[in-house]
Amino acid sequence: MASHPEGGCHRTRSRRPCGCDGGISRLRIRVDGRGATCRRRYTQSMTTTIKVSDELRDRLKAQAGRDGLTLGAHLERLADAEDRRARLAALKSAIGATSPEDAARHARETEDWESTELADAS
Repeated sequence: MASHPEGGCHRTRSRRPCGCDGGISRLRIRVDGRGATCRRRYTQSMTTTIKVSDELRDRLKAQAGRDGLTLGAHLERLADAEDRRARLAALKSAIGATSPEDAARHARETEDWESTELADAS
């Protein structure tokens, strides 16, 4: 924790420790609490704090604003995109590891199904 000058923290003006790290910001993000069970009573959505640099916070806020999104919605979109990227990378790897015999068998089976569908349509 940084020690604060006589006037207190530069953000909160409080003399109590605030956790500012000189260049580290705190983002408040709403997290959907559905499905979570706990003995404590939580509201439908909870807020959590993550530490990021001021530069990253500003970039994320600008990106969210450009798309008309809240910061939480923008971070959700980024997480979804990363999940999709990882799934496609795993698929590409699996396709690359497929033997030529299995690929040929798959191509024949696909052709059989497609011709069956066309015959049923007429």
